[in-house]
Amino acid sequence: MKSFSFPLERVREWRSEQLDVEEGTLRALVAGRMALISRRQELLEDRRSLDLALTRAREVTAEALAALEAYRRWIKAETQRLATAILEAESRVAAQRQRVIEAQRNCRLLGKLRERALRQWWKDAGRETENLAAEIYLAKWEPG
Repeated sequence: MKSFSFPLERVREWRSEQLDVEEGTLRALVAGRMALISRRQELLEDRRSLDLALTRAREVTAEALAALEAYRRWIKAETQRLATAILEAESRVAAQRQRVIEAQRNCRLLGKLRERALRQWWKDAGRETENLAAEIYLAKWEPG
């Protein structure tokens, strides 16, 4: 009996590697999105801290107020830019998740085909062993 070999094994391995790549890309995209969310949150916290410091200050010069207002405008513009970038990142993450799902589907399909071929091989091996045992028995059997 020849040993089991799956004709699509190289394709199955390649699809598995492709799945690993797609999952790695997804992890990187999710990490990038989280970094954007974190940066936006930091800016919002900076703005709250700035507002709190301003309300607690005893004296504030006109120059300091002008600088603070310019910084607040920058924070607002930057948080809006980050909000847009977060939406774009979420879109890329969603698209990548679909690619991962498709890669998983392809891997599962080839895995099922391999399992089916292996079951058939075992069935054929059992049948061949049975036939061989019957032939040996008949070869040794001497009629009465």
